[in-house]
Amino acid sequence: MSESIQDKNIIKRQLFVKRGVKKIESYRKDKLKGIKEERAMKWVLLFLLTIMISLSAEEGKIKKYQNKNLPKERIESLKAEKVCSFPSTIEIGNITLGEIEPNSIQRNSKGDLILYNDISKQLEIIDKNSKHIKSFLGRGKGPGEIQYFNGFFLGINDTIFVPASGNRKIIKFTPKGDFVKDIPLQETVPMKIKKCGDSYIGYGFTFTIESGNISRESILSLYDSKFNLIKNISFNKVEIKAKDGYDRFKGIYRFDTDDENKLIYIAIPSTDRYTIDLLNSDGEKIEEINRNYIRIKYTKEEIEKINKETKVIINGEIIKNTARFKPAIKNIFVSKSGKLWVENSIDTKRKEIPSYDVFENGKLITKVKKELVPENETILNRGGEIVTRDEDGSINIYEVK
Repeated sequence: MSESIQDKNIIKRQLFVKRGVKKIESYRKDKLKGIKEERAMKWVLLFLLTIMISLSAEEGKIKKYQNKNLPKERIESLKAEKVCSFPSTIEIGNITLGEIEPNSIQRNSKGDLILYNDISKQLEIIDKNSKHIKSFLGRGKGPGEIQYFNGFFLGINDTIFVPASGNRKIIKFTPKGDFVKDIPLQETVPMKIKKCGDSYIGYGFTFTIESGNISRESILSLYDSKFNLIKNISFNKVEIKAKDGYDRFKGIYRFDTDDENKLIYIAIPSTDRYTIDLLNSDGEKIEEINRNYIRIKYTKEEIEKINKETKVIINGEIIKNTARFKPAIKNIFVSKSGKLWVENSIDTKRKEIPSYDVFENGKLITKVKKELVPENETILNRGGEIVTRDEDGSINIYEVK
């Protein structure tokens, strides 16, 4: 009996061991399988992550265009198309349009002309039928007033904005010239502003004095539709020495916008680089346009002419322009068709022809002689539309295709 029980116990232990071994084997297999699956999953995740990073890098990649110079014989003679005129005989109060020499002038989407009256020191609105509608803008420190005029610009829905750097604000008017409100700014007040979709890009500068050293700080900023600062896009600082003078054109930003496609073009301030950055409406760089360029020296006569025509006075001292080399890019604008027009400096000693480089989709497609309008007309504003003043004081509007 005892042997039978003992045998049974032995058999039970053997069965228990066998079952345990099977469980261990099963556990090992499951574990190995799990490890393999885990490793496989890690490889899959790593592979997917690599693809995502690759795609992200591809999306964030900045397209760069390197353009060669076109030969002189490729320079075209094109003329801008005249779309309308405002006669010099238009009566504005007790004077006529022909008596005014506007230094700031634009046309809104309805065809109305807005200009600065250098006699009354106000802004004037003339409708598309050549009828004077309104005079507005006061002088002072109160609401809707400026201390000195720095220009104006047209915003969303033809709203009129006037920067007032002395009062650290931007004044908002309706398209009809009615005062809306003052928009206070804590940062530098932009002097030039362009609309880009529902945002604005503005360029401003300030002169600062630290430990007796004078410097000019230039800044390019992006604002939302209410002029809240979104971010500063670019900044540079130029030191000014009264005795030594300074490069007056160094660090000045040239820019324009393609409002329809919500794009921003910024010419990089340089004397030896011909580079234009293309940004989206969020201020993110997406393309870079380059063209071969060799820096060009000013002639002695050109420097003398600049110092004679424009004087910079700081703390009672005249600061002379001592630049040796010309800015690579003098001006840029975007035409109605979305083409980029670039005016670069020329070498007068080599008798180069003043012209525009015309780019489309980042590529240089042609060069056009600068004489887009008749020689007897003075260009007041250059952009998608060119505004000119002829000899009798009439205002003409031309369009660049």
